Formats: sequence, C-alpha cells, structure tokens
Amino acid sequence: MVDRNPAHQRSSWPLLVGLGLVGLVTGALAGYFGYSFAVVAKNPLVSVADDSGEQPFDQTYREMARLAGLEIVAGKCDSAPDPRIIDQEKQLIDQIEVSAKKANLDPPLSIARAVVAYRGSAVQQETAFLQRAGWSDTSSDHFANIVRDLDGCQPHSVAPKEKQQ
Repeated sequence: MVDRNPAHQRSSWPLLVGLGLVGLVTGALAGYFGYSFAVVAKNPLVSVADDSGEQPFDQTYREMARLAGLEIVAGKCDSAPDPRIIDQEKQLIDQIEVSAKKANLDPPLSIARAVVAYRGSAVQQETAFLQRAGWSDTSSDHFANIVRDLDGCQPHSVAPKEKQQ
C-alpha cells in the first residue's frame, strides 16, 4: 500500500535534502583531508625518504632543496635547533652524497657537514670539515659569524680591542 498523502511527502523532503547535504559535506571533507595527507607526506620537512624512482641528477636537486628547507628551519637566531632536524640534515647529506656520485656531481658537502656540526656544537668536526674543504680560516668564531650571517642573525660580538696609548 502506497501512501499518497501530500502532507507526508512534504515532511520527508527536508529530511532527504538534509541527508544529501551531510553526505556532500562529508565527501568534500574526506577528499580535502585525503589530498592534504598526500601533499604533506611529500613535504621535505616531514619526510627525508629516498626518491629512488628519480634520475640521479633530479634526486640530487630535490635533496638539495630539502636540505635548504631544513636549513631554514634549523637557522634560528635565538635558540638551538631541534636535534631531530640536525639528524635529518645528516641523513640527507649522506643521501645527497650517494645521488651526487651517481649523477657525476661534486657539491661541497664538507661545507654542509661543517654547518651541521656547527649547529650541533661539534667544534672539532666542524674544523675538520672546513679543513677538508680547503678553508684557510677554520676558526670556530669565523665560521659562526658566516653561518649566523647566512641565517640572517647578528654576528657574535667580539670583545673590542683596548685602545693603545
């Protein structure tokens, strides 16, 4: 038996529209979050995973861009960088070294390693990397001023020399 009462049909219409709108909003939100997850998963600051499907030059280029992004995050003027960022940078420099060799490239990774050593307060490693890179002035103060300048920070203050009389 079919109910042909117009009052009953009118009362179910708002319910159907409401359910349709809830379904539409739920689908849109699920699509948004699904797409956002895919974008965030590829973010170089979130993942330092190896992109083994790329050509060596492309992989090296992408890893260098990732390193630049991590350097921006690590280059805080007023506090020490997060140790996790330092570890990610070390891993990424190792990956760059492997992909650069495959691409027949020779980026100055000793300098990158010296910056990471500076950020991690490993002065002896920092000096060794600078010497390996052929720097003439490997003093920690000199390199600290260079890194702080690259980060957009004020250089370390050096005590002024006393006036000679």
